[in-house]
Amino acid sequence: MKSRETVNISVRKQRDREYIYLRKTIIIDGRKVDKRISTGLEATSANLAYAKQNGVELFRELMGETKENRVILFEDFYQEALDFLGLGVTEETKQRRVTNIINSVLPILGKRNLLNISPYDIEQWQTQLYLHRGGDYTSRVKSLLRRIFDRAMVKKLIHANPCHGTAPIKKEPKQRREIYTQEEVERMIQEADLFLRAFIYVMATLGVRTGEAVGLMFDDFDHQIHKLHLQRSIRHGKISPPKTGERYIDVPPRTLELVKQLQEQSSSQWLFATKDGGHYHDGATINQKRFQPFLEKLAIPYKSLYSLRHFHATLALIKGQDLAYLSKQIGHANIKTTLDFYVGYMPNSEHSAKKGEIFNF
Repeated sequence: MKSRETVNISVRKQRDREYIYLRKTIIIDGRKVDKRISTGLEATSANLAYAKQNGVELFRELMGETKENRVILFEDFYQEALDFLGLGVTEETKQRRVTNIINSVLPILGKRNLLNISPYDIEQWQTQLYLHRGGDYTSRVKSLLRRIFDRAMVKKLIHANPCHGTAPIKKEPKQRREIYTQEEVERMIQEADLFLRAFIYVMATLGVRTGEAVGLMFDDFDHQIHKLHLQRSIRHGKISPPKTGERYIDVPPRTLELVKQLQEQSSSQWLFATKDGGHYHDGATINQKRFQPFLEKLAIPYKSLYSLRHFHATLALIKGQDLAYLSKQIGHANIKTTLDFYVGYMPNSEHSAKKGEIFNF
């Protein structure tokens, strides 16, 4: 990753006054040269603050560089834009954005001058990405790209956002989620060892995300009031707050029994501990090392470890669980999110019968 462009600010005394100078390494005839230039500004606190904030632009203007002949590569600008867009977001989100840009944008647009990237270039880029990663991923990265170019417009580095007016990305039809049947889950529980049985139980009866399950500690469970205080998630080895913040989850008695059994056999603070007593790097490790081989042994078709969370939500709705309660328990930001995910699984036989009565003409 390239570092952002900077200039060094210094103060030099001329007669009885001090003036601000800028110094920057530039390339002249193929050689790197340290160029120092006077701003003509007296070194007052206000002027120093201005020079610090706008040093790069000021240096360019003093060198006679105009917007028309300026060359700012996308790869030299995007990090500055992401830093600005990252105010108030989690470190995990920041890293995911950087990874998306590095993997999916820089190979095509990285060496391009910001001023020369056109809507046609964006359409060509999004077509290639769509073919490799699909519409949902392409839409997310394009949305981030649009915000980066918006930032370039605010800084007056470009005249228009090349993402605006481009062809829309084709929406992919939503597939019905693959979910383990109740019979499959019951068989898993019957055949699994204590570690895997407890992990399956936690995912299937509490509806937590895989990273949230990996981040559980024994002290998070209150056996007196049958509650779990969910406080953290672990992904890629990093501990962070849960996606939608901390929450309290009601815990069924059988799940608490398994937690207690694990604790009696463990010397670790982590509910699902590694051999050395630490936490797992993320849910993928448990999935690949333990869960998938286990399902293969039982001849149960693999869907995903995360599908145990879907199993929890769909079974709860099928059995008549209140939607608002379920939404809070599984950590959705709002009821609409839960509806969007699981509306197809809500019981509707009474509504269907009533509709048949109404429109029976």
